[in-house]
Amino acid sequence: MGSDDQQLDELTKITDSYVSLSELTVRLQADYLELSDKFEKQSRQLEEINNQVTKALEANSKLSTYLSNILECLDAGVVVFGVDGKICLFNRAAEMLTGISRQKAIDKHYITIFPGDEHESTFSLLNGTQTKARGEKWFGSQPVGYSSSKIFDDNGNCCGVVEILYDISGEKKLRKTIRQVSALAALGEMSAIVAHQVRNPLAGIIGFANLLQRDLPSDHPSANLAQKISRGANELNRIMTNLLNFTKKTKPDFRELDFIKFTKEVISSFSNEHVAGKIKIDFRTDIDKILYKFDPVLFRQAFLNIMENAIQAMEPDGGKLKLSVKAKNGRSLKITFRDTGKGFPQADCEKLFKPFYTTRRNGTGLGLSMVKKMVDFHKGTIRANSPAGGGAEFIIELPL
Repeated sequence: MGSDDQQLDELTKITDSYVSLSELTVRLQADYLELSDKFEKQSRQLEEINNQVTKALEANSKLSTYLSNILECLDAGVVVFGVDGKICLFNRAAEMLTGISRQKAIDKHYITIFPGDEHESTFSLLNGTQTKARGEKWFGSQPVGYSSSKIFDDNGNCCGVVEILYDISGEKKLRKTIRQVSALAALGEMSAIVAHQVRNPLAGIIGFANLLQRDLPSDHPSANLAQKISRGANELNRIMTNLLNFTKKTKPDFRELDFIKFTKEVISSFSNEHVAGKIKIDFRTDIDKILYKFDPVLFRQAFLNIMENAIQAMEPDGGKLKLSVKAKNGRSLKITFRDTGKGFPQADCEKLFKPFYTTRRNGTGLGLSMVKKMVDFHKGTIRANSPAGGGAEFIIELPL
């Protein structure tokens, strides 16, 4: 029995171990199922988070691209540099306004790209107490206005500077026009007063000088003096008339006419009035007929002023005046006058159209000013050149 009891005890122990193992297996299976369920839930949560992150990244990428496209489409130049002074953003408008390529500017120090003193006010924002700067500066012949500001992060720390550049050439032209209009208004007021005070006694001088010329025989010693008085008084009267015509308020009478036919008539009329055997007018055009809305009276006077200037510039030896009319891409008319006269210094090109500026000893300086006034009425442009081959060239461009 002793051995049987011993075997029974062992069997009981084995049975208990088996039960314990079964129970452990059940618990392990339950724990495994619980862990599997938790893992699956966490996997789903991670997948959801991953989708959200992906969507956020896509949204940020789209927003970044959208903002980048906006910056590229702006007319204003945008330049951004960080606390290290290196440029990190340089849009297309900044390239156009500064004449500096983006490849050259990006990752370069701001002072290296813009070394002049006029750029110091923007760069000094980085380490200074001021947060904004405004002003004007030049990139070659391009006038540019700028507005610069510090950039701050969420903690209020400076992380860089943004500079906005914008074209102010139109504003410059407008200021110049306003100054010219103000000057002309004052000139007109003065001209009216002077003309009133001078013309009355001048009429008497001309009248008495004409009487002297009539009464004095041609061989009289004073006949020549009377003729000089009359000529000088008439010249002064002409100057006063030109001055009044220049300053008076003119309202153009626009009519639609054949511009080529009109030009030929002006040339023919001018040639008949000026018997100048040494002067040859060469007219060329690639247009048979073109209708253009303009004031023929003002244009005639403008053409005559330019042609008279050309003849005077070619005296006394004479020369050739070339006049051409061409259409540019169907959008504008280009009228060119070129003579073989003495010409003028290239530095005078811009000054020629200012009132009272003249390169001739006896000139009044109003003829070309009146021409520019006429061209302005028709929303055109006029410029002067002194070609390398000599002579003078005046080019008028009129919008069609």
